[in-house]
Formats: sequence, structure tokens, C-alpha cells
Amino acid sequence: LTSRNSIYYDPKSNLPLKIIIADDSERVPSTKFVSRGLPCSCENLKCGCCAGINIKALNFTRKACTNFTMIPEEFAVDFKLMLDEREMFTNRLS
Repeated sequence: LTSRNSIYYDPKSNLPLKIIIADDSERVPSTKFVSRGLPCSCENLKCGCCAGINIKALNFTRKACTNFTMIPEEFAVDFKLMLDEREMFTNRLS
């Protein structure tokens, strides 16, 4: 288990998110798990996660959010990606 800082940060606290890499190669060859400690929340059938992204070399600082909404009556999941509150991508898996 190793950890290091990343370009990602918590948009509420502005603190960097740590990358935690777990090597699971004893159970499954070449398997790694990466966690950045993103704060996510769910309400009813909708879940969302947000992270800040700061790439200094490109002068790129944005807040990125993803939302997943389950639509049980259609046996579907809606996905939405937003950057700085602007919808960039939507898709439905059914």
C-alpha cells in the first residue's frame, strides 16, 4: 500500500486528495486498486462525486462532478459529467 499527492483536490476544503495504490497481485496477477478518497454521496436513486482538478503546467483548474441516476422502471442508469457546473457529457446505459 503506497500513497502520494495528486492533481486532484477536495473542492470543499481545497486540500489535495491522496492517491492510495494497493497491490493485489498475490490474489490476482497485475491487479492494482487506486483510490483518491473522493467524497461521494447518494440520495434515493442518485449518486454523485466531485473533485477539483489542478494541472499547473496547463493552467487548468476545474471542478469535475459525475452523477449516476438509476431509472428502475426502464432498467437504466443515466450518467452525467460536468466541469465547473457545465454539462459536458451525458449517456444512458440500459
